[in-house]
Amino acid sequence: MRIFNIKRLKLGLLNLLFVSSLSVAQGTPVYYDFNNMPAHELIPTISMRFVNSDKFTVIQWNLKSGAKLYPQHKHVNEQVIRILAGDIDAYSGDNIYHLHTGDVMIFPANVSHGFIAITDSIMYETQTPVREDFLTLSFIEKLSDLLKNNQ
Repeated sequence: MRIFNIKRLKLGLLNLLFVSSLSVAQGTPVYYDFNNMPAHELIPTISMRFVNSDKFTVIQWNLKSGAKLYPQHKHVNEQVIRILAGDIDAYSGDNIYHLHTGDVMIFPANVSHGFIAITDSIMYETQTPVREDFLTLSFIEKLSDLLKNNQ
């Protein structure tokens, strides 16, 4: 039996992505403590943390009451969300789904969706395949601008 000592490292975004892909490629488990990772504050009411493997992206959204992950959008990625805390309205086309702590919702690829936090909330999300756009240097800035214009 091998015992691993988990060290909490503060890594920059690109280092984190590189370490994630490298470790998965080598067949070694990778540990991340989302609560102690630096968050990307996109706007004052929305922050996010994420990591990528070679197959999927894992995201934690921290949303203040009234925050909007909007407008509705769609992408080639299948998306699974779970509400870790709070209440969120999920929009898909003309439908509104009221989600609460513990709820899970799956959005197939190319299905439109958007979210509004009804209370302070934490939403956990996985997407597959990996979100390639998250790997670009300008991604955080572009997402911040989009969210600022849609609150």
